[in-house]
Amino acid sequence: MDVLVNRVGYELGGPKRFVCRCDENRGPSARFEVTDGTGRCLLEGTCRRFGASGAGPWYYVGDFSAFRQAGGDFQIRFEAGGLSAASARFGVGSSLLWRLSKPVVLQMLRSSRASHPGPGEGASGWLDRPARAGSSLRIGARVVLALALAGAKDPHDPQIRSELHWGAEWLRRELLRRPSRAGPAGEVAPAGSADPEPHMALLCGFLCAKLAEQLADIDLLRRGERVWEGHHNLGVLASPEACAAMLLTDVALHVATMEPRYLASAERHVSAIMSAIESSPGGARPCAPIALAALAEFASSLQQHPSTPAAKITLGRCLDSLVEAASREVWGFVPPPADAPSEDVPMLVAEEAWAVLSARRATAGPRHAELATNALDWLLGVNPWGRCLLVGVGMEDSGAAGVEGAIDGMLVPPPGVRRGGPGVSEPPEGGPPHIGGGAAYLAALALL
Repeated sequence: MDVLVNRVGYELGGPKRFVCRCDENRGPSARFEVTDGTGRCLLEGTCRRFGASGAGPWYYVGDFSAFRQAGGDFQIRFEAGGLSAASARFGVGSSLLWRLSKPVVLQMLRSSRASHPGPGEGASGWLDRPARAGSSLRIGARVVLALALAGAKDPHDPQIRSELHWGAEWLRRELLRRPSRAGPAGEVAPAGSADPEPHMALLCGFLCAKLAEQLADIDLLRRGERVWEGHHNLGVLASPEACAAMLLTDVALHVATMEPRYLASAERHVSAIMSAIESSPGGARPCAPIALAALAEFASSLQQHPSTPAAKITLGRCLDSLVEAASREVWGFVPPPADAPSEDVPMLVAEEAWAVLSARRATAGPRHAELATNALDWLLGVNPWGRCLLVGVGMEDSGAAGVEGAIDGMLVPPPGVRRGGPGVSEPPEGGPPHIGGGAAYLAALALL
């Protein structure tokens, strides 16, 4: 029996969950205790068997959210069918994940900085994979988004401020080298481009507005307005992701300038996103994560707008659908698409947590927070291997063994093993780990 816990720790007032994986069926239920370093029982409870497979393995899910004692030397002692097992040690505390993880992720970003000198531009950007050439918009935009959210949470942190300035220079350089206008269908990558997420270019307007606010940089705000000018006249953009990226830009620019043209554009895009969600077949994931975040940004920033109540209702329905789908998964969240490349899987899981936490700002549903917490727990040890996938953080395990190119602060896929188990299938082969996972994780922590 393997008792799987979050190897970094649990938030004092948040959901707390563990999973025990058994090779043999130990009956329909089990009991557990939370113990301290001396073995003293601090809390006891029962847990249920998840599903019933004739071949196994069998999973037992336990909840100890009622445990509210801070410390760094706790264990789960699990007992079922006359056998017992103990988990790795873990901590519980207020803002524990932020305090333990943030410095490591920020140091990873600093060590991944890339130098791209050009006319009138300084060095900027980050290498997608440290010690390897190459940086991309899809990863760089995620890094800047994470830094903007982290800066809003802790505006006086010198590490965050330093990376924000670096990110501002990256944005300036990136906007100079990309075309100013999209194609007729809303694509923002050149024809034949292999860019898997062309909508990320549209997000640059939102990022410019957010960094302009935090750094008091009027030049960045003007550049964000030029991004909007190049794309707003396309009407409703082709993909839901592109529409959501533009909605984020609309809202950020309207909040920064109070100009009505940005509000009018936001109204068109929010209506299109809600219509697309309402007409979608639903399923485990009713909309893209960025659509959840965009609707939440609209509802949170424009609380008195007539469309805000409808946006909140749509967000609540989406999160309720995710809760229902997650209740059928032993890990407690909706896994990434089965065709996602293996190196992207940790980033997509962290991004799901970020989107849910963004949406929860507007819904405040009591069960919605569990979706994000369960996804983060999976990354930090409540997974089929009991490994912390965040390198350099976590008790008794680095999570990086055998992963080439991994450095502290990166989220890595587990090497050489299947992601098997209920709801999580084997990913296709992919490349080495990249910094996008750590960035997405930082974005989620900033909203936790």
